[in-house]
Amino acid sequence: MEATPSLTRSQVTRGLRTFITASGLWGAWGQTAGIGTAVFTGYALFLGADESFIALFTSMAYLMAMVQLVSPILGARVANKKRFVIGSGVCEILLRGAPALIPLLFAPYLHLSALVALVGLSLFCGYLISPFYSAWVANTIPAHIRARFTSRQTIVSSVVAVIAGLLIGQFLDLFPEAEKLDAFYYVFAGGTLVGLLGYLSLGNASYPEEIADPDSPGGLQMLLRPFKDANFRRAALFNGAWTFSMGLAGSLYSLFMLERLGISYTEISIFNALYLVTSIGGYQLWAHLVDRFGGKPVLQLLLIPAACMPILWIFNQPGSYYLIPVALLLSGLIFSDIQVSLSPLLYELLPEGNQKPFYLASWSASVNLMGALGPLLGSVLVHYLADVKFILLGVPIGNLQIIFALSALCRIIPMFLLRSVKDNRSVSSRDLLAQMRRGNLLRIVHKISHATFYISFLGTAT
Repeated sequence: MEATPSLTRSQVTRGLRTFITASGLWGAWGQTAGIGTAVFTGYALFLGADESFIALFTSMAYLMAMVQLVSPILGARVANKKRFVIGSGVCEILLRGAPALIPLLFAPYLHLSALVALVGLSLFCGYLISPFYSAWVANTIPAHIRARFTSRQTIVSSVVAVIAGLLIGQFLDLFPEAEKLDAFYYVFAGGTLVGLLGYLSLGNASYPEEIADPDSPGGLQMLLRPFKDANFRRAALFNGAWTFSMGLAGSLYSLFMLERLGISYTEISIFNALYLVTSIGGYQLWAHLVDRFGGKPVLQLLLIPAACMPILWIFNQPGSYYLIPVALLLSGLIFSDIQVSLSPLLYELLPEGNQKPFYLASWSASVNLMGALGPLLGSVLVHYLADVKFILLGVPIGNLQIIFALSALCRIIPMFLLRSVKDNRSVSSRDLLAQMRRGNLLRIVHKISHATFYISFLGTAT
């Protein structure tokens, strides 16, 4: 394994193993405290939230990403950025687990306000360190294995999330409704412990020394500099439009299963496990293809079926929701590509030196700002379409299913925006299709799969 600037080969190996370990722990934590998950949605409903509030809450989570605009400016004054990341991360985890105490500390009419405040503070801490953690990872991963490392990291996180999700779902269903609050206490407490271990494990990784750029302007000019790059603007616009289309309905799927279809936590956890398991296969396949052909052509091929996924959610009703596991199985294979492809595409846009956190902050803030409009619009539509009901192909259709259809339509726009994004490492989608027609795709994947030994970070060192 090649060393990266300012890090030895052994430090790179140890760092990548640490990132994978932390991702696995956070995979379990995400099942207990992730916004939009069945656990978080169920707890918000328990505190008195409605459909519109849950969608609006997700929009707030996107908007909090604006914190990243000031993060590099503040962080530039922090000498020990590793300690800064770990310390703020610990605060993030503690604050995200604190909502479990709301019924004990606040009157019922303050429950939802307290939930917003505590989760908002948690998001503030998380976004504050996000550019520096992302730069830490980007400066540690050798450039030629970025997609494969992202794949390996996400696979570990997914496997842990599958196990944790199944256990949590069954655990919650053991408690009758009158005792459900006790179940949430235990889940949040366990999740907090695991999340803390994730950040504390980062102590084993070395933070690369940054190369100072004496000619770099400071403050606002550094945050605006990335947008002078036309390709950066196009890539951010594409990702923002995609995030918007996903966020429009993203927070409503768990709500749809819990409230409209009456599905138990155990069954939802099984469905999520199907999604995560098929994602693992997708990560293995797409990572090799992205490293070989580039992310753009693979994205172009799969954005079309990805746009169709919300349609499968529409035609479900209580007692007859067979299309949901089908949608999740297909989504696992398709959306794993998008996650694997976007990271290398972003890393190609980053300059060398101490400008990385500013680029990452500008990217995340602009993408999440556009993404916040999705659940915000979803919240408005949930309210104004509340009384809309009709029958389509024998299936009762309500406001949530209409929003699913709108999400599918909005996903068409990013397909056209992606065409203008330049990726010097990519072949065209036609070339990739040609490889598939000639039958070379499987041989390429088979040959490249041997390179996984090169990044077997959980095994022996290289």
